[in-house]
Amino acid sequence: MQATIETARSTVFTALAEAGFSVERIGELKRGDYRAAIPILLEWLPWVEDPYLRWAIVSALGVSWARPVAAPALIEEFYRAGDWPHGYKWAVGQALGDVADDSVWEDLSRWCATRRTGMPAREWSWRSGACANRAPSTC
Repeated sequence: MQATIETARSTVFTALAEAGFSVERIGELKRGDYRAAIPILLEWLPWVEDPYLRWAIVSALGVSWARPVAAPALIEEFYRAGDWPHGYKWAVGQALGDVADDSVWEDLSRWCATRRTGMPAREWSWRSGACANRAPSTC
């Protein structure tokens, strides 16, 4: 398993370096404009098993210039996360709040209606503005 984690980590950073982002940590991307790195991060998010790297990728996707392209991947990530470390799903939800728009409304409305995500999802969606163009009864 450790070899798989290290291989994925190496591959993500190699892909970023090939695109001109020579960083040792994903958080370093936030020092500048990393719009061109968003597709790379989206491509690798489903394949990364290292929880710290995955969390860093989710955080890096929570920027306005990733709107709305990152929203479907973050919704998928929320469900895929299962019982990941405490707070991870909230981090995914926070990133989603920055990138969600009406193009993912149907997915968000199902998320809000799910008993398991229920109230936290509804609270998040209103606070984040993801439901800004929707009536309160629909979220």
